[in-house]
Order: sequence, then C-alpha cells, then structure tokens
Amino acid sequence: MDTHDTASAQRSVVEWALWGLVVVGAIVLIRQRYLGAVAGIGMDFELFYLPAASELVTGGNPYDVYGYVYSPFVALLMAPLTELATMAAFEIWSAAMVGALVASASTVALWPGLRGWRRPVLVGAAILTTMRFWPVEISLFLGQVNSLVLLAFTTAIAAAVNGRPYISAVLLGLGGGLKTWPILFGFGLLGRPTRPGPIITFVLVGLAAPGLALALGGTSWVVSMATGSSDMASQRLISHSIFGFTDLAFDETGLAAPVVESQVVELATRIVLMLILLASLARLFARGVDQQTALVHVAGAAVLVVPVSHLAYLMFVLPLVWWWLYRLLGTPSRRTAAGFALLFVWWLVASRSWPDNNSPADLSALRYGVLFACTYISVVGSCWLSPSGHRAEAKANPLGAPTSMRASHDS
Repeated sequence: MDTHDTASAQRSVVEWALWGLVVVGAIVLIRQRYLGAVAGIGMDFELFYLPAASELVTGGNPYDVYGYVYSPFVALLMAPLTELATMAAFEIWSAAMVGALVASASTVALWPGLRGWRRPVLVGAAILTTMRFWPVEISLFLGQVNSLVLLAFTTAIAAAVNGRPYISAVLLGLGGGLKTWPILFGFGLLGRPTRPGPIITFVLVGLAAPGLALALGGTSWVVSMATGSSDMASQRLISHSIFGFTDLAFDETGLAAPVVESQVVELATRIVLMLILLASLARLFARGVDQQTALVHVAGAAVLVVPVSHLAYLMFVLPLVWWWLYRLLGTPSRRTAAGFALLFVWWLVASRSWPDNNSPADLSALRYGVLFACTYISVVGSCWLSPSGHRAEAKANPLGAPTSMRASHDS
C-alpha cells in the first residue's frame, strides 16, 4: 500500500469514527430531551392542541377552544391521539417532536460541497446546538408544534440548496400552514435564482390552511382563525422581538420594570431598530445572495419582527449558526470565522435559562434586553458579514455551496 492509499484509509477511519460519535451523541441527547419533555404534561398540548383535536373529531369547532389559533392542520395531526389517555398521547407527541428536531438538524448533511470529516462535524454541531438549547427545551416541555415547523423549514433549505425550488416552496408553505407567522420565511424565495413558479407555488400552498378551514367549517372558521391569531398577537406575554423589547423597556406592561416610561422613546426606538433591520436585509438581497443565504437570514429577521415572539421561537435562528459553520468549513476566511463566532456567542447566550413569563414583574426590562440585543446584533451583523453573491459566482455555482476549490470572494 503506497503513501496515498494509507492517507486515504486514515481519512476514512477518522470520518467513520466521527460519524460514530455523532450517532452516539444523538442517541444520548434524544433520551435527555424526551425524558425532560415527559416529566410533566405540556400545558399547550393539554389546554389547546388536544382539546381542539377532540372538537374536530367529534364534529365540533376547534376554534371554540380558547387559545387555539392554528390552522386545522394541527388539529388533524393530533386527531389519532384523542383516543388515548392524555399522558400517553403526550408521550407519543413528545417522541415525534424530538425526532423532528434531530431530523431538522440532520438536514445539513444534504448541503452540498463538504467532503470527508467536515460533513459529520457539521451534522454533529447542528444536532448539539439544537438539542442543548434552552428555547428548544421550553418548546418540548410545553408540547408545542414548533419542531414540525423547524423540520419543514430546514428541509426547505436543503431542497433550495440542491436545486429543488418547487419542493422548497411547498415545504415553506406547509410550515406557514402549521403556524401563521412562519409564512414570513417565504421571503427567502426572493434569493437567487428568483423564479415566479416557486413563489406562486408557495402562495398557493400557504393558502391551503385557510382553504382547509373554509372547507371544514365555512367562513366562520376562517374568521375565527384570523381573529384568534390577531388577538394572540396582542397578548401580554414576554416577547423577544423589536415590539416586545421596546414595550418592556419603555412602557408599564406589568411584566417587567421599564427603563423609562415614554411612548415617544418607545416609538422612536422601535422605528430605528426596524429600519436598521430592514436596511440590513435589503442590502443582503441587493448583493444577489442565493436562496439558502436568504432563507436563514429571513428566518432570523422574522423572529425579531413578530409582535409576540416567544422564547421558543429562537430555535428558528439556529439554521443561521449552522450556515456560518458550513461556510467556515467550506471556505475558511476571517469573514466566515467572524460570522460563526458571532452566531456561536449568540447560541451560548440563548442557551442559558432566561427569565420568561413566570418571572417576577419587578425584574428589570434590561434583563430581557440582553437576550434580545444579542439576537438582534447577531442577525443584523450576519447580514453585513455575509459574502455577496456576484452574478458570475451565482452562474458558476448556482447552488450556493461553499467551494474551497475556487478562490473565495469573502474578502
């Protein structure tokens, strides 16, 4: 065996060893997250999801259940669980949600351009950052549907980066059909190559949710779905968005001690923060970025603009962490290192157990502001650090994969 064959065999052993570590680590994390979730019965699952499914199964109106503001898709998904005891149903649901989380992180294995040890490193990092993330634990503990939305979104990214724009569009539409606000992720389809077909497909699939409500319950269900979402957008809960932070910091909400009470300061701060975010996104799109880049940044921005952005919604920023690591492994440079460092610090901060809705009302709004500021700076900073997608580069590499073989345009 010559030197080349020996080196190749060694690389193969290292790669398989890394995959083995990924599998073992994933099994350990799956067990931890599942046992943590079923330590009790998820409040949202017990109060909203399962009762709404029971209403649907018995011919009733799921929107008669207070707090159920989702499309009929969610109630239909849970319909088979209504025959079981509540705890047994929650255990099955929790297992499915944990599985969806691992599958979501594992979709990075479908991102092209990485070879050898880099791929298991990316997959392992994606699984670790997902399964050891406090907002994810909150979502599982409450029995929420966010894991399915994340799976639809991450699979849509994988489809887009592999040149399957219609599949990507369908998945984005389905994700928006499960929960209303993730329909905003569809703006990522405006990344290159922008085609009208997938955008039209996305709109049509997105309309399936109100269409199903119309088919099953008539206009009253559609109205209930719309008004319910609107009512929940104004609920007095801790929100980690631009609207939520400015509300806490400059108004008497009863949720936290404001920095100063001033409607003028609140409005001015809100406008400035929104303009900076939108300008950063506009610059990103103006540089001709691919759909993968567009999708991960649009998701991060969406979390920042939703009126009531729960702590669990921060899981939709995770693909941005994976994307920067993907760039760093494929085209190492000071820019990709800085981008990954920025998002990794965000993950470390967001992974802590932060105060939320059950925290004392006299807690300073600045405590909540630390997490919001870190998320905001990370998303905006990522927009500015992201490499441009020159027309020539887009033509040579339409899938947007990192290409260490060619000269990087990161500088």
